[in-house]
Amino acid sequence: MSLTGGQEKAICTSEGELVSDNPSLLGRTRKLLTTAAIAPAIGFGVAVAGLIVQDTQNLLITAGVAVVLGGVGLWIRWGVRNQPNLWQQAMSFTGVAAGGLLVAIAAGGAEDNRFGLSETAVMTVAVVIAVGLALLAWLPAARAARLVLADLSSDVVDSSLVVTFTARGKDADTLSVTTDSLDVVVRPTSARKTTHSFPLSEVTGVSVRTETDHGEHPVPGTAGTSMRVPPGEVVVVDIGEGKLMFAAKDAHQAKDFVEARARRWASVGEG
Repeated sequence: MSLTGGQEKAICTSEGELVSDNPSLLGRTRKLLTTAAIAPAIGFGVAVAGLIVQDTQNLLITAGVAVVLGGVGLWIRWGVRNQPNLWQQAMSFTGVAAGGLLVAIAAGGAEDNRFGLSETAVMTVAVVIAVGLALLAWLPAARAARLVLADLSSDVVDSSLVVTFTARGKDADTLSVTTDSLDVVVRPTSARKTTHSFPLSEVTGVSVRTETDHGEHPVPGTAGTSMRVPPGEVVVVDIGEGKLMFAAKDAHQAKDFVEARARRWASVGEG
């Protein structure tokens, strides 16, 4: 179908980045990701200070370690800020790291705990808290990802978020939709992959059709690169004189998002 038309408003920064003119959804996800970044560090500091540390010097060291953990969490958050498909995996690292460090400290100082507990009791408490720290990172990140990826609303279309769709099948190919391009990763085998990028300005139509047989379809503008397409619904993207065939797990969602991003880019370009 044609990508012309559409009267929705968008904002384009000096760098050409699309941002939402209704930031409520993006604001919620930013807050959730910030929580996932720093909550485990705060929990770590409180748990170590409350359970084990008994002197000022070690208390200051614990506070310093908590600050470092929080800084690492914020650094990871910044690195994946525009990649919602990676939020759960990346942000979970902060909780796992904080929990693992807590267990290690508890193992080394269990006999010096504040409450006169046995070493076994201290380790049990530390492991339970460590699981809680991991959840403090994972749950907000998972919530943020669901807010973005569940329905891919107009807020997401207008944002700088990069949404990645995974193809059906083993060694699945991926299609990442950025603010100005479609980036395709083709995996002929699990050990090898090739990446191709197509400007959204070259997209002239998007549709869904049903394939009845297994097949391989050439990637437009490449020599010898093909994408495996199993039976079922596939997204067909018209690019120049060729067609990109992509067997997305949810073909209609992928089609709608590619179409919306391409239309948005066209409207901004015309403006």
